[in-house]
Amino acid sequence: TVRVFCRLAGPGPTGAGVLDDASLAAILTVRGTSGRKARNLDEDRKRRRIPTRKGHKRAVPTQISKVQAITLKKVTTHPERPRTREHDMLLTCRDALLMGLLVEHALRCSEVALLTIDSIDLSRGTIRIYRPKTNRTDIQKLHKHTRLAAQAYLSQVGRVQGPLFTGYNSEKPLSTRAINKRVGVLGGEIGIAHLSPHDLRHHWAFDALLNQTPLNVVQMDGGWETEYMPLRYAHQVGATGGGANITEEE
Repeated sequence: TVRVFCRLAGPGPTGAGVLDDASLAAILTVRGTSGRKARNLDEDRKRRRIPTRKGHKRAVPTQISKVQAITLKKVTTHPERPRTREHDMLLTCRDALLMGLLVEHALRCSEVALLTIDSIDLSRGTIRIYRPKTNRTDIQKLHKHTRLAAQAYLSQVGRVQGPLFTGYNSEKPLSTRAINKRVGVLGGEIGIAHLSPHDLRHHWAFDALLNQTPLNVVQMDGGWETEYMPLRYAHQVGATGGGANITEEE
């Protein structure tokens, strides 16, 4: 992809003339590494303690158990925290709905941030989800916890339109950074360090495949455009010898 764009930026008459002949030639000599050579290169870097990943995104998601996932849906604010203010009660309902959307519906953080009040139709028990990553809109049936949490939250939020989640004393949508931070706080309250929305999405997919949910159903409900990502989770399930049916008790 980079080479194609560089050719477009290269010398005329086919290019835009941003890059000269020498620069384009140098760029086109760069080749990727794949297969056994790539694996050996990574192993050599590990032995030499050379970082193979840059950035703050974790290479491996935080693993959570089925019990922890259920607990996350029920935990909102710390049990010893006073809830005398009206805002505290709204925050409790908001957190319950947020965790339902992440644990039961496996929404991406960006998808949660884009939800509006009218995304949820309580009369039909559905939620409309716009997925910017695939530029697609899906409608899903609300799961039990999420539907009850939505009823409680919408009855207290005091708005009939606008973003579903907003910041404190603000009409602006809750940002993806704020959502990530809140999930980390709620995870910490039950002893899970560095929990992120992606960890909950990963758990959902893994658990669905572990319970022998068809791959095409996992792909559709998870909002993936292709089977590539669900297949990665399926491979992990096979590697762990999964397949036992686990039921949720609430």
